[in-house]
Amino acid sequence: FWVGKSMGIRSSPGRPEAVFDHVFPKGDVDRYKREMTKVVEGIRQKAEKTCRSDYDVALLVHDHLASTITYLDEGTPQQQSMLGPLLHKKGVCEGIAFAYSYILYVCGVNCTTVYGRLKGERDGHAWNIVFLDGRGYHVDVTHDLECTSHPGNHRCFCLTDAELAGDSKIRELYSLWYEQKEDVLRTYTNKMPERIPL
Repeated sequence: FWVGKSMGIRSSPGRPEAVFDHVFPKGDVDRYKREMTKVVEGIRQKAEKTCRSDYDVALLVHDHLASTITYLDEGTPQQQSMLGPLLHKKGVCEGIAFAYSYILYVCGVNCTTVYGRLKGERDGHAWNIVFLDGRGYHVDVTHDLECTSHPGNHRCFCLTDAELAGDSKIRELYSLWYEQKEDVLRTYTNKMPERIPL
């Protein structure tokens, strides 16, 4: 969470070294780690006491974040990392997705963060895929935050690809995700894996 998205290479004779952009002052990182560990550990202990399955854990974490976070984009690095949602209770989709993924990781549930962008739109979006019983399900806590009139909203919780296929905007995101993935793969190989249809 403390390393930025840019990286460089510094080279002295015979000794290349990766140099990362630090988002937060190095002196604050240990304090942030302790504070986030305390928050995440509290959620993990609650999950351990009350949940009987990975699905229950995924739902508990979803509901915890959806009920405690406010979507707020002030352009700060904290909002785009898990730090904002976990410590300041506000963030953007990327920070919220990172927080969800990290908490599930600590709880022993396999989850990843994915990105997409609607064609014609400037800004991208981040959400999660959680793996339950060998299948991937889409979870978008950010979109469930937006339904404040319905507490406990699960409109974007554990959706299958087929369920997402009914939404034209989601189909566009899915297609663009594949296009971006294939662009990266083309740097390494000409053989593309088969797309999994929605």
